[in-house]
Amino acid sequence: MYDIKKVMVALDLSYHDQFLIKYLLKNLEHNDNLEEVYLIHVVKDYNDPVLKERFSGDQPIDEQIKTYIKSEISSCGGEDFMPRINIEIHEGQVANTIIKWVDLKKVDLVVLGKKYDVQHTEEVPKHVVRLAKCSVLVLPDKELPNEVEKFVVGVDFSDLSVQVVQQAHLIANTVMSFFGKKPSVQLINVFEVPIGYHSTGKSFEEFSDIIKKNHQKEFDQFVKKHHLEGYNLRCDFLLDEEGDTAKRIARYVADTHAIGFLIGSKGRTNLASMLLGSVAEDLLKYKHEVPFGVIKDKSSNFDFFDAIMNV
Repeated sequence: MYDIKKVMVALDLSYHDQFLIKYLLKNLEHNDNLEEVYLIHVVKDYNDPVLKERFSGDQPIDEQIKTYIKSEISSCGGEDFMPRINIEIHEGQVANTIIKWVDLKKVDLVVLGKKYDVQHTEEVPKHVVRLAKCSVLVLPDKELPNEVEKFVVGVDFSDLSVQVVQQAHLIANTVMSFFGKKPSVQLINVFEVPIGYHSTGKSFEEFSDIIKKNHQKEFDQFVKKHHLEGYNLRCDFLLDEEGDTAKRIARYVADTHAIGFLIGSKGRTNLASMLLGSVAEDLLKYKHEVPFGVIKDKSSNFDFFDAIMNV
């Protein structure tokens, strides 16, 4: 696990920015670990007529945008935190530019918005989730929940799952400082019954029960191996009958009224993950009423993929 000390929040100058700014201000108020904070906006083209009409003052457009963002921070009650916030305005393709500056600033967490009433807004978060070297948090276009009961964490009992569990408990402690109550951390593990199960002579239900028991053993070994007994972990084992792990997770999160959920990602260390997609990316297809975080292992080696991306 690594501490989150540098955070970058991506703004798009829409109504959704207020939710992202309020989230950031809450963290600045309650999280003493934050050392560097960046608000970034990427301009696709400074010659865009709509942009020029919106920012038609005498100053350069990037300076006008900075002034606008500062006014948004002030309207959210963030005047006192202004000296701690760095505002970055850059031109380019949105996702690639965010990823570039995440790397340059050595950011630990990038925060993005997802507007569920607008088509195709998952493309930037999906691209960033796939290629950013740091962890990613996607916030919905609504206020943070007031009720704090449960925080859902998807695990596969890998070494990365240890980091996800530890990060979830840190987040739960931060949430407690927000609301005065600590949410429980609920682990989930999704499994499928293989197509050829009938050749074993077992029914679907019987084979499903066998797999579930094996996963329970894996969970027990996972807790013991990584000395996680002190976290008092509980895990629900979810059968995916549709071959869509992301959909099964999204349904569970909605049904249990969780305040947020985390999942691990191997990032760019797994070529198959990069080419074929991942559960973390697929989750962006579904509407979430709560924050969704993807935890990455920053110690992973990205050199091979860096070389490919720079060809």
